[in-house]
Amino acid sequence: MANEKQLIRALTEPTIILDEIRSFTDETSADDDVQNPVTAVKTVKQIGGVAPAVQILSKVFTGEDITSLEIEMGRGLPTCSAKFLIMDKSVYSRSYPKDGDVMSVFIRAKDDVFKPIRNDYIITSVSISNKEGGNEDAYESMSVTGELHVPGYKAIKCFSKKGTSFKAMMQTATDLKLGFATNEVDTADEQTWICPYERPIDFIADVTNSAWKDENSFFHSCIDIYYYLNFVNVEPLFGDETEIESSMLIDLISNDYGNDNVQAKQVGSTIISNWDDISSTPFYIKKYSLFNNSASVNLNNGYKRYVSYYDALLKESQFLSDK
Repeated sequence: MANEKQLIRALTEPTIILDEIRSFTDETSADDDVQNPVTAVKTVKQIGGVAPAVQILSKVFTGEDITSLEIEMGRGLPTCSAKFLIMDKSVYSRSYPKDGDVMSVFIRAKDDVFKPIRNDYIITSVSISNKEGGNEDAYESMSVTGELHVPGYKAIKCFSKKGTSFKAMMQTATDLKLGFATNEVDTADEQTWICPYERPIDFIADVTNSAWKDENSFFHSCIDIYYYLNFVNVEPLFGDETEIESSMLIDLISNDYGNDNVQAKQVGSTIISNWDDISSTPFYIKKYSLFNNSASVNLNNGYKRYVSYYDALLKESQFLSDK
């Protein structure tokens, strides 16, 4: 089991209010089979489970409407890229994305052990792939990209936070209605942190880069798909742990949505692999590769650019540069 310093825990919960996804009952009530309560439960539970459900304005895309959907996380905000098959041309008049519109995404978890994914993304670009010939009956493809909608995250603001970088990050997360997750209890850098008419995204990056606990610690921050601002001390994550953790393995291709107790699941080791037998679980990877660009980094930046220190005898600061 991982040691305590490797565990990232949520200290506060997000309070962002998401857009409401239109009920699917209107679309399914016309189906006679759905009038059966048992069939209705299985049909509703498949929404977001068999395939993601995406809403743009009044249009809900699901199943065969979605040809691909990718969500990426890293530094900053998660992004979403999706491609939709346009079968109804009225989408262009009623639900064509414009500036400021939101793409709502829902991906149902296969078991209550896992949290579903429910995000709102501010749409940043839209493109249509038209086929040649002008055939009105031909299906077209619409590609949409978006960025996780966190109100105020990129607005110019002026504020200050007094305390350690840990407390400044937690207070900023609360101001943005984000949750706060970390593997630390505090840092050792108490001061006043100032955001002088900058964006919170820049303030968070500056505080992360300046955070200090001790000589062996270094920090990373990002916002995840569950609306938590993660402030993580990375150094403990590289510790030598010989014991492999256990996780719940869910069969992603199981289609039994009528009974939660019959889901194909088991407890297994937390190991990612390209072994075909686990191809239907979240731990399957298609391929992996190794890369190294340390020589390029050293050639461009060197091993040291400058050093500053305080001379106790001269009682003044000294600065040396290798440029």
